[in-house]
Amino acid sequence: MRAIARAARQSPLWLAPSALVLLLLSAASSAAADTSVRGVVFDGSGPLNAFPVVLDLIPRSNTQGYRLQFIPPLGAKSSTDDRGRFEFLTVEPGTYRLWYENPFFAQWTSWQEITVTAGQRFDVGELYVTRRIEIVRPVHQSSAHGSAVILEWKPIAGAAQYHVDVRQLGGGRDRAIKTERVFTTVSDLAPGSYCVDVLALTRNIKVVGRIRMTGDCAWLFAVTPP
Repeated sequence: MRAIARAARQSPLWLAPSALVLLLLSAASSAAADTSVRGVVFDGSGPLNAFPVVLDLIPRSNTQGYRLQFIPPLGAKSSTDDRGRFEFLTVEPGTYRLWYENPFFAQWTSWQEITVTAGQRFDVGELYVTRRIEIVRPVHQSSAHGSAVILEWKPIAGAAQYHVDVRQLGGGRDRAIKTERVFTTVSDLAPGSYCVDVLALTRNIKVVGRIRMTGDCAWLFAVTPP
């Protein structure tokens, strides 16, 4: 009986499950080797060199959770070349977050969810990075006297126009202004507190600059009677 059992273990039929596992592992490895994610990163001045990008796998059970809360990126890191290009090679099929670390805002500000299938060369296309617009006057949380206030900020490379929103806190008249200059005068302001947001846009309406990235007011000033 022992001789029979020993012969059975040495037969091709006994080795078939093990061979099947190796075959499946080889196929999965080959699929990952042929799967990649790539794209190009720009700001208003053109392609960005040495710009950090992260590809982070999302577990299936947590896909919805990632949309509801901020979770720091933990995945594979890449960096753009002198033409703004990046590429992740040998990517396992699955759902990922693609993060763009934005040093111009000193925080992780942008991400998008992508699903990659086996053997796919996924091209996310052009990614535009938003720069922070620096305030010139009036400075944040300062007071301005009189009903007319000059709003001024520093230029953003590649911006063809600026959209300025002036909102009076606690109700009142809101203003929406479009200008090609880096300053504008807002008149007939009643006493009170105002919040300003500025968007810098290219000629094809790509956002390349902004005062704020969250719901908080990043440019706040008060108007007092003359």
